[in-house]
Parts: sequence; structure tokens; C-alpha cells
Amino acid sequence: MKLMGIGALALLSTSAFASSVWYNGDDDTGGGFVAVVGTNGFGADVVEYEDFTWNSASNAGTINGTMLGTAAFSQVYWEIRTGMDPNTNNMGSLVASGTANATNVFVSNWTLNTSFDIYKMTANIGSVALTNGGSYFLGIAAVSNSSSFIGGITTTSGANSVGSPVNNTNNFYNWAGSGMGGNGVNLSMGIGTAAVPEPASMAALGLGAMALLRRRKK
Repeated sequence: MKLMGIGALALLSTSAFASSVWYNGDDDTGGGFVAVVGTNGFGADVVEYEDFTWNSASNAGTINGTMLGTAAFSQVYWEIRTGMDPNTNNMGSLVASGTANATNVFVSNWTLNTSFDIYKMTANIGSVALTNGGSYFLGIAAVSNSSSFIGGITTTSGANSVGSPVNNTNNFYNWAGSGMGGNGVNLSMGIGTAAVPEPASMAALGLGAMALLRRRKK
């Protein structure tokens, strides 16, 4: 499995920010694991999962991670689950899942295998209601319809991590046709609240609305 071997309204800003509730940490250059679904060069669907605690009163709305790919990819498959247990091959309960458009920022060529590039991936997953203080598992995989594509997610030592838990090696993979397994390392992925307009964007939107109201009165 391990990849080491392989008008006024026109002035509205499009920038936005999201609050990271949990992030397991940055790439540690130490390795990576297959995480890809679709028609891919690995020949199987593999989703990687990490446990996290949702310490927020807001809904979940964004995911992120340090992803690997033999080429750029534009979508990610994601799941949020509870109660996973690889010792009993129990996938737990599915809270939400979907395929989201991914924004990938190229970071560098992967030094462990130059066939792969490293990307910082972010994606919006809509609005998912989670219990404040609840324990969950986040699953992520790159999506590809290319028979030559292999994707993955890098390992982390917890650098720049946010929230909890981190560095507890409580992560799993679900390999289609082979059930669940444990990786015994930590993977670089995270989840946050929905992105909201920045204050400057909200102000511009307000000015635009006022201008439209004045024009209607005239």
C-alpha cells in the first residue's frame, strides 16, 4: 500500500476564509499511502481515514490535505464516519460523503518517488452537521478516470497541526475487495467550517445592495 515503493457588486472580492477545526499536520517528507478511487493505475479504490474531534458549534464545510499524484487531479472523494474499527472490519456508520471539486496548489516534486508531485488540496463539501465534541473519521481519496493515474496522501509528524487528536496513529484504509487495515502512521488531512466571505467582501456586498435600492427608488 505504501507509495514510498511506488458596479459596486463588481468590486466584490471572491476571496474567502474557513476556520480549520482539525488538521493532522503538514507533510513530513517521510512517506505516503495510496488514496484514489475511480479507474486508476492502482487497480482498486482505496480511501484513507483519520480520526478527529469536531470542536466547533458550526457545521463542517471544507476539507484539506497534502496529496500526491502522478498527474494533477480536479476532484476528491470524501467521507465522514463514526465508530470505525479495523479489528472487526467494521466500517462504522456513514455520516456524509460525496465527490467535491478540488483546488490543488503544486508544492514540489516528491523526493521519495519522482513520478509523483505534491499538492496542497482544499475542497468545499457543502454543510455537514456534526456534534460539537463528537469523534469522527475523515476519509479522503483523489478521483481519477485515467488508467495510468495513481494518487495518495502524505504522512505527517504533526507539524502545524490544529485541534485533536494528532499523532495517535488511529487511522485506517478501506481497500475495495480487501476490507480494512491499519497504517500505523499519521496522514496529512484536515477539516474545517464552511468558507465565509471576508469582512471586506461583506462590506462591498452591502454597498452594492444599497446602490441597487437607491436605483430602484429613483
